[in-house]
Amino acid sequence: MLPASSRLSHKKAFAIVFKEGQYAAHGALSIKWRSTHPSQTRVGFIANKKNFTKARARNRAKRLLREATRPLLFQLRPGFDIIILYRYKPEQLDLDTVAGMLRMLLEKNNLLQKIS
Repeated sequence: MLPASSRLSHKKAFAIVFKEGQYAAHGALSIKWRSTHPSQTRVGFIANKKNFTKARARNRAKRLLREATRPLLFQLRPGFDIIILYRYKPEQLDLDTVAGMLRMLLEKNNLLQKIS
């Protein structure tokens, strides 16, 4: 589980990111993000009911996204609210594939810190 300070959890916060945020997609994942409070980055996850009709599948998709995000959490640039969306119908994607797609998206959009 992600720390509470790193979770985007309120419906209003999700709505603001959707309304004002920027968008990027790669493979089965897409992200929306917006600049916010400069000291922390919060992350939220979405697996929609249209593509994941069973709650079991939605929960598994969100668990997979959380696990893919966990090692990247402390590499994220501070000051953003980020929503990660699983866009396509459930495929048997493994953790490594999802983590690779997520890293590519975050690097491409300059949301990861440069580690030297």
